[in-house]
Amino acid sequence: MICEIEEFYKQKHQGRQLIWQYHLSHGIIAYYPPIATTTSAQPTTSMTDAAPPTSQVELEMTTLQIVVLFAWRYRDIDQRLRLDGLLTATGLSDLELRRTLWSLSERPKMEQQIILYSPEATSEKDFTNETEFWINPAFGVARSGRPPNRRRVNMIGRLQLTQAGCEEESLAIVQLRQMRAQEAVVRVMKSRKRLTFSEVYQQVIGLLKDQFIPSKRMLKEVIEWLIERRYIERDSHELDTFVYVS
Repeated sequence: MICEIEEFYKQKHQGRQLIWQYHLSHGIIAYYPPIATTTSAQPTTSMTDAAPPTSQVELEMTTLQIVVLFAWRYRDIDQRLRLDGLLTATGLSDLELRRTLWSLSERPKMEQQIILYSPEATSEKDFTNETEFWINPAFGVARSGRPPNRRRVNMIGRLQLTQAGCEEESLAIVQLRQMRAQEAVVRVMKSRKRLTFSEVYQQVIGLLKDQFIPSKRMLKEVIEWLIERRYIERDSHELDTFVYVS
């Protein structure tokens, strides 16, 4: 959707730059407390094991808070992620990520926090690369130990982040992602020797999916960068095919 809006804007306005103010936007997501199923296997708790709609909790959140939660969208709900992994997965600056994690893990007057972390901290400044974060499977804004049938919770509060002061850190995240993508492409091409762009893209996604999902545009830029430095080359007869340079 964002790409479509940007393309439409470029067609209507020449010479202007569209800058998204993510820290000013918000939305509502539906959260269903996960069910622990006890069969012959161990209990399962994942984002897709949702309780019936009667236990739905609507969370009003900033876009940044939603981005952080979506880091677990395709992971097991009890999977623990460290700060550096969340930086790569979300693309947020260090400052934005720390403050957003704190708002999700130390929300005043809430019986249960949606995100738990270890070891303990007195502020977001105490988070280190050794700090682990995970979704609280018991989260449901319970009253008297019973989950509500339906309730809306405002998680936004006073969390207002500005873009000023974060540009340098955001650039560092972009550069880190590009470096990870370069490493992944070289690794794939060294192993397979000859691949089309679509094959490279699928292989790279398989390697990086636990960190972030690179866009096709990013991958094309990475491939061009690697071609210029003679890590790979384009097939002279099939321009969409690339060959590893040993």
